[in-house]
Amino acid sequence: MAVMRLTFRSEKLRASTDVHIIYPLKRNSFGDPEGRIPQYTISQKKYKVLWLIHGGGECCSDWFRFSMLEAYAAEHNIAVICPNIENGFGIDIKRGDPWESYLTGPLRSAVFSMFPAISDRQEENYIAGVSMGGYAALRLAFRHRDLYGKAAAIDSIAALQQELLSYWWNEQQLNYVFGSVDHMQAAEYQLDFCAKTGMQNSGKLPVYLNCSSDNRQFGENKKLAEKLQNMNWEVVFKECKDAGTLRERRDRQLKDMFDSFL
Repeated sequence: MAVMRLTFRSEKLRASTDVHIIYPLKRNSFGDPEGRIPQYTISQKKYKVLWLIHGGGECCSDWFRFSMLEAYAAEHNIAVICPNIENGFGIDIKRGDPWESYLTGPLRSAVFSMFPAISDRQEENYIAGVSMGGYAALRLAFRHRDLYGKAAAIDSIAALQQELLSYWWNEQQLNYVFGSVDHMQAAEYQLDFCAKTGMQNSGKLPVYLNCSSDNRQFGENKKLAEKLQNMNWEVVFKECKDAGTLRERRDRQLKDMFDSFL
C-alpha cells in the first residue's frame, strides 16, 4: 500500500486543503543487498474506494495516528480517501466553507483525475465516518444517492440536539455552522428526513451503524437504525461494549466495519 498526503487548492473552498490517501500497491519482491528496486503490480481492475471522514476536533491524519487503517485497507485491497472538513459537519456552512459541495464535487474530480485506477462507479464508492464524520457520511449518502453504494458510521452524531453536542460545540460554533441553533433543526439537517427524501428520489443503500453503549448518542443511533428499518432500508446496527480506551475501541469498530460490511 502507498500512503500519501495530497495538498491542492480548491476553488470551491477558496483555500488549499489536505487529503490523505491510501492507494493499493502489491509488492512482488523486496529487493536485495545490491539495491535492486522492488517491483510493484498495479491492478488492471479498478479499485473500490472508501471516503472516510474524521470526527469533530480531529483531522484527516488522525486515522493513521490512532488506528490500523492502512492494514485494514490492505486486507481488503481498497483505496481510502481521508479529507479534512474541520468542524464543518460536512454541510455547506451558512457563514463559512461549503463542505458538502466540496466533498461531492471538486474533491471527487481531483481524486478520479489523479488516480484513474480508482473506480468512480457508484456501487464501488463507499462513505463512512466517526462521530461528526459519521453524521456527515450518512447525510451525504442519503442526499447524494447517485454517488455512494454503501454508508457507514461509527459512534455517529445521529441527533442535532444542543445538549448532546455541548461537550464540544458551544452555541457560537453551532450558529457559525448552521446559521443558528434553531435552524439546526431544519429538515435538511435531520438524518431521517434526508434518508426519506433520498429513498423517494433514488432508492436505498446498505447502512452500517456501530455505536458504543456508553456514547451519549447511543440511544439516538438506535432510534435512527429503527427509523431506517421502518423505511425498509438495509441496516446493520451493532452495539460496541468493548472495554479499553476510546482509541482502542474505535480501532476495533473500524476493523469490524471493514470485515463485516465493506
